Amino acid sequence: MNSIVRKFSAPALAVAALFALAAPAQAITVYSLNVTSAPAMGLGPFGTVSLTQNGANEVDIEVALAAGFGFVNTGGPHTSFAFNLDVSGISINVTTPLVPSFNALAPATATPFGNFSNGLNLDAQNGGAGAYYGLLDFQVTRAGGISLADFIANDLGYLFAADVIAADGITTGSVASNQPLVPGIPEPETYALMLAGLGVIGFMARRRRAD
Repeated sequence: MNSIVRKFSAPALAVAALFALAAPAQAITVYSLNVTSAPAMGLGPFGTVSLTQNGANEVDIEVALAAGFGFVNTGGPHTSFAFNLDVSGISINVTTPLVPSFNALAPATATPFGNFSNGLNLDAQNGGAGAYYGLLDFQVTRAGGISLADFIANDLGYLFAADVIAADGITTGSVASNQPLVPGIPEPETYALMLAGLGVIGFMARRRRAD
């Protein structure tokens, strides 16, 4: 009995290690822009905000508005896109679009959804004539480390907000997110580790039957 335990202890530990590595890897969280200040926009959802961990010091963000919606600059206490962090000392690099540009600002206000620690304002004329219809992709980096958990709700309970124009090309208003749509999608590497672990388990079972 003791010889069997010793024989399979090493592979069993290997499997345990593989699953231990796989378990915590949750690299992507997707949020729904699910509320609006303008009832004329309809019930939504009005888009998604996807956060991807990219190393210890970077989170990549993609904002995809619903079909026909665009980012606008309406001036006043509004921000084209706002988000809230529990850390400071960050840098923001916008990769899409290059024209028109989005300028970083801190803090940011997105009435009626409150104040946020950071934001991006569309550098274009106010209103629909200056709207941007497309993806907003940017990276948030911090030398001391940043993670998905650092993106938190503001004091009104909203994580993100955007100033948008509706598909009718006329109605403008703010939309916001107060809940995740798809939390914790594992990285592809996680699936690879899990499959490797299952393979080791299968090998162990076959070897045990052969013995």
